[in-house]
Amino acid sequence: MKSSRMVCHAALAAALAVVAFGAGAGGLNSILKALKNGGADDSQRQPAQAQPSQGAAGNSGGGGIGAGLTERYCRQLYSVAGLQGKAPVDEALISDEFNLGARDFADAALEAFGPSGRFRSKPIPSPQFFANEFETDKVNVLYNLIRQYPAPQYVAALIAASRVPAGAPRSDPQAARDATVALALLHFFMQDKSQKPGRWRELIASMQGEEHYLSQVILARLIESGEWGPKDASKALFMARSAAGLPQKYRMDDMHQKTISPRHYVVTASVTQYEILSEFPNLPQRREFEQFLQQYRNAQMLQQRPDAFPELKNQLGPGLAAIERAAVSADERAAQALSVAVAASTYTAQKISLDSATRTRTGDVQSNLNVDGNAMAALVRELEKGRALDARQEQLFVGALRDARESGDRAVAMMPTMMSTMLNFSMQRGMGAMPAIIPYSRKLQDYSDRACAVVARADQAAMVKKLTVGPDDSSRNNLAAMVADK
Repeated sequence: MKSSRMVCHAALAAALAVVAFGAGAGGLNSILKALKNGGADDSQRQPAQAQPSQGAAGNSGGGGIGAGLTERYCRQLYSVAGLQGKAPVDEALISDEFNLGARDFADAALEAFGPSGRFRSKPIPSPQFFANEFETDKVNVLYNLIRQYPAPQYVAALIAASRVPAGAPRSDPQAARDATVALALLHFFMQDKSQKPGRWRELIASMQGEEHYLSQVILARLIESGEWGPKDASKALFMARSAAGLPQKYRMDDMHQKTISPRHYVVTASVTQYEILSEFPNLPQRREFEQFLQQYRNAQMLQQRPDAFPELKNQLGPGLAAIERAAVSADERAAQALSVAVAASTYTAQKISLDSATRTRTGDVQSNLNVDGNAMAALVRELEKGRALDARQEQLFVGALRDARESGDRAVAMMPTMMSTMLNFSMQRGMGAMPAIIPYSRKLQDYSDRACAVVARADQAAMVKKLTVGPDDSSRNNLAAMVADK
């Protein structure tokens, strides 16, 4: 019966805490405190008003929306990931795992994670599929940063975390297991760049027998597909169900030996169980999962019908729409700048990705949870490599950065509104309705993280090139400086 309750348990846990980082890390609590102690009016008022994005007409670059709040959010994000300070990148860590230098890794990873990436499979379909599915805040944040902008500092930190021996001073075995699985995924998506052939399999094999959520999910998916020995749907289903129960098991443990990140959605285990049961309808244990199947279908229906709960559309829809309009405008401008700044093949891949994202994203809260910033990230990378811009490209970049600032600042400033809406919704509608809010919260989390992973790096590029973007340029200096050595 435990598996039948996983969808609702996961929905409630994720929806009530998805925009937090956990009590130990401060997270949303520190942001809320910052709002109360100053700068609250503009930061809270703008998302509630949900003014349309003025990106196409040239806005003020997010002025008044909350650049200071974004800085505090990013500082907290980097602290959670263990990236505070100006620690140098240990290039040996990257070259030990990949046949790339530290500065070449970003180019290769952007291509591998983007629409032209070569390595995908049914069990491991995309980098986004595993976002926020790690057990610890640290690795959830590191993985998202790498996925959105694979800077050497982030990758080195992940590799280092995977190698911390148990019992070492300030060691975190749970984060080390998470980092091992995250590194395995990087190697899978970049198989042609691994120093050792089959490295991703070696890392996953090292996790066999461990009580660890995502390694069990990945192994279940590989076993079900026949890519990890003989195909065994029953064994895969058992492993996926076991993984789905781990977050609740951790929470119920009086010793609190393990915790679960508030970002965790239990999505991959639920999806895996559903896929196995759908592909193998005659499994003997199927009857045990009838309640799970009903709840899973109900959850899918709620997520696909946002109009079923008008309060969500009214309270969260306008704010997210403004965030998305600014993000779409930023990526369109970035793609245009790329069209004349880089090779035609690179631009074509980014444009296809952007067109697909725009079609499925705008005005549709439950689609395209992978907030597509590939074009903006690729343009920033070109600038970091020293590429000069002509007058037209410079104009496009400045416009893109204005819109990106607005999108990121609005997303961070909207987080308290999201939390209060979640709490009110849970009390008024009950646990069964909670899956309806998860698409909203997942999108907002991705846009907020992107403000640190991509937009702050664009601010740094603009500062280096001494470009005037908007009246809030001076307020972005700390954000730009924060990523200067990352």
